[in-house]
Amino acid sequence: SSLAFGFAEFGRGELMLSTTARAAYDSRVWGGLREDGDYIFTIDPRLIYRREAGQLKLRGEGGLRVNRYYEYSELNSEDFVGSLKLSLPPEASSLATGSFETSYDEHTDVNYDVDQRIREKTFLTSLNADIPAGLKTTLLLGGNFRRDQRNQFSDRETREGTVGFRYLDFLGGTSFDLRYRRLEVETTGGNAWNIPLDQQSDIYTATISRPIFHDVRGSVSYGYRVLHRSSAEVFGGPYDKGGSIFAVSLVGPFLPESMFPKVESSLSLGYQKAESPGINDPGAGNRFVGAMHLAWHARERTSLIFDARRAVELTINDLTVETTGGSIGVNQQIGNFTTAGISAGYEERKYRTLDRRDDVFVATASATYRISHAWSAGADYRLRAVDSAVASSDYSRNVISVSASYLF
Repeated sequence: SSLAFGFAEFGRGELMLSTTARAAYDSRVWGGLREDGDYIFTIDPRLIYRREAGQLKLRGEGGLRVNRYYEYSELNSEDFVGSLKLSLPPEASSLATGSFETSYDEHTDVNYDVDQRIREKTFLTSLNADIPAGLKTTLLLGGNFRRDQRNQFSDRETREGTVGFRYLDFLGGTSFDLRYRRLEVETTGGNAWNIPLDQQSDIYTATISRPIFHDVRGSVSYGYRVLHRSSAEVFGGPYDKGGSIFAVSLVGPFLPESMFPKVESSLSLGYQKAESPGINDPGAGNRFVGAMHLAWHARERTSLIFDARRAVELTINDLTVETTGGSIGVNQQIGNFTTAGISAGYEERKYRTLDRRDDVFVATASATYRISHAWSAGADYRLRAVDSAVASSDYSRNVISVSASYLF
């Protein structure tokens, strides 16, 4: 009886086979080292299982992406990709909500921090759960593990664990969170100094969140981070072991939905030190980080989208880079079967311990056409133009592709 019930639940999902054939031209297949271009032909079959019935939502897929290069056959590859995602959404009548996700991906592309073509294998696992402990209290648990393996420069492992407590629904819908987060980052030292990163951070935060107006919810967070790292990472010099964290966020439409039902937006701003500072970066000094998203559904078939972000990140050669950028785009549905989109953006990348700044212009254009229920076709164009004082980073890259997909 138990096995029969389990089989019936599994059977309520759908199993699909998706196959995509793609032909592309890359004008800078080797990145900044060489100006050569090449044609790439790809066949990408995927087996997909999706289940939306019942409380447990499930999506899994696996496939093999086969790439063949017209001139540079040494770049030929067979890339395995796979993922699994399980979730218990808040609307389900379960005692807890949360999600589990794991994925594996192999790919080869130009990395713009080092301007070389890099082969990468990425494994990612994450688990998040909200477990009610009482009528107004919830236990918060989370964990992430990520491993990046590369044929050049640093491999990296990132481990993260979170435990917290939430008190709900007081003072007109206000909630209060207390969280402890442990972050560990290790690299193999594939950088100019052959010094591996080995960092552990303990992060403590308190957050107050409450409704602001209509569907907009705001939150304010304050915390403190304690960083443990080797003095060799800063060439034996002093480094900042602690730092405050301050963040403000708004989630929901900035304008009342009753007056502006076609606008959706979100905003988050933070003021903190780099979570994982790179080689020779003492980590001193707070930086503003954040992201903003604004979408205006001007008409039933037309959407205008604006995105902006500022982040402090760790490169594959263990350096700190500050990224500030934004983009604007338009999506347009043409008739009943065609969707087109264009976007343009600018990005500034400043490397904290190098005399290097990249001004990057990015543009994209794409179109998809649904031929039938099973068949679809698409075309895509991407431009990335960089103005940099570093010769190997000062170039433009054009990628053009056409594809056809069949869903069985």
